[in-house]
Amino acid sequence: LLMARALAAAGRDDEALAKAAAVSAAAPNALVDLEYARLLALISGTAAESVRKAQRLWVEARDADCHVAHDIFEGGTIAQPIAARCMLDHTADRALQVRSWREMAQPQ
Repeated sequence: LLMARALAAAGRDDEALAKAAAVSAAAPNALVDLEYARLLALISGTAAESVRKAQRLWVEARDADCHVAHDIFEGGTIAQPIAARCMLDHTADRALQVRSWREMAQPQ
């Protein structure tokens, strides 16, 4: 919803679209960071190493996926907003994944 409102307000201005996408991506990024920190506070040893490795690999995969989306429209005015939306979608999904791991690790 935040992304839709920001993009609607930006209209067809490419720079405004890119800024709107960046602003709307801030919340999912903050949620991933928060859940990641909470998870790491609950685990140690091999589990913590696995989480750190998975996070590094996820960042690489997310970036690669979103470069594809950007490159398909390379040179077009929609390339940046498409890539930004890709980042937003991947990051929101990741926040849910990391939260689910934290809930598994958190004692009831």
